[in-house]
Amino acid sequence: MYTRTSIEQLLPVGRARRATVAITVLGMSDELVLDFRWGDDTASWSMVSSSQQKAQRASYSITAGHGNVSHVCFELLIDPAIPLPGFLVGQIMKRSVTTATNGLKQRVE
Repeated sequence: MYTRTSIEQLLPVGRARRATVAITVLGMSDELVLDFRWGDDTASWSMVSSSQQKAQRASYSITAGHGNVSHVCFELLIDPAIPLPGFLVGQIMKRSVTTATNGLKQRVE
């Protein structure tokens, strides 16, 4: 899915403020510029520019559960620049959520 990532601006704490990412999903390629926001229990990004999308916003939020359990909520909005069949948008969303979830699991485990 991600073919290249470049951090353009860092925050003083060392986290990305702005990054450029190149992606390929279902044979479609895109390069996006994303702005990131970080909180104690949240991370989010919004798209600044893209050749294939009108908008993209995403966020993670983590809440403590009972015992040593945490709950993660991941929200994602993707608005393609061109009309796409619903089943194709569904496949793109599914792959995006799977990639994001797997990346988070790898960081935690």
